[in-house]
Amino acid sequence: MTQRRLILMRHGKSGYDEAYYNDFVRRLAPRGQQDVPRMGAWLRREGRVPDFVYSSTAFRAYETALLAVRGLNFAEEAIEFKRELYLADVGTLLACIRAAPAYKTIMLIAHNPGLDGLVEELCGHAAGRRDDGKLMATSAVAVIAMPKDWTGRLSGEGKLEALMRPADLD
Repeated sequence: MTQRRLILMRHGKSGYDEAYYNDFVRRLAPRGQQDVPRMGAWLRREGRVPDFVYSSTAFRAYETALLAVRGLNFAEEAIEFKRELYLADVGTLLACIRAAPAYKTIMLIAHNPGLDGLVEELCGHAAGRRDDGKLMATSAVAVIAMPKDWTGRLSGEGKLEALMRPADLD
């Protein structure tokens, strides 16, 4: 049975400048602007280019999506921005995946703690934890093999193929 693939990406490092009067409008910091395209290029080199991308509408996720797809050499028109992905919990992220078009590979760009919880829900609690205890650091990418039918029960059905952080590329 042909598997599907889920690519999760946490938004890039963002700023905490006082000019950001609320969390939703925070922009990427210079480090995020550098790391995100590098992660997109890594995915391209690894042959893990999505067919479709969902992204949170928070500004730092929006910027991440645009920079990531440039690194992937992927059409910006294939990104769907979804407000419900902003600070989404695991249940909301799972609902988004279940409703995804019938593509082989989709990418989801969102936030923590939801992404950490999603990786653990799909792949098990020990999946991908580093010695520092981190899972989805900013700009991190998790590549998860999924069952062909991801409309049903997904808990424990994923297999973590890769977890890459920008520091891993240095």
